[in-house]
Amino acid sequence: MGTAQKTRSQWNRDLAAVLNFKHIVDGLRETGEAPERFLRAKPMVARKRPAQPAKRPRTRTTNKKTQPSATE
Repeated sequence: MGTAQKTRSQWNRDLAAVLNFKHIVDGLRETGEAPERFLRAKPMVARKRPAQPAKRPRTRTTNKKTQPSATE
């Protein structure tokens, strides 16, 4: 790979970010929306999950070793 080709394919990340922002702002000014390439895919419609039975509330159990005994 020649030096000229290598430098063309490598972009400074800061410059690439600024150019992306410029394209987004230009798109917002022209159409009111960001260009399609900068939009995320729309989420799929969520499927309804089957109803699950209600969970029983947890009961608090006590550790008998930590409670003082009545004889102490």
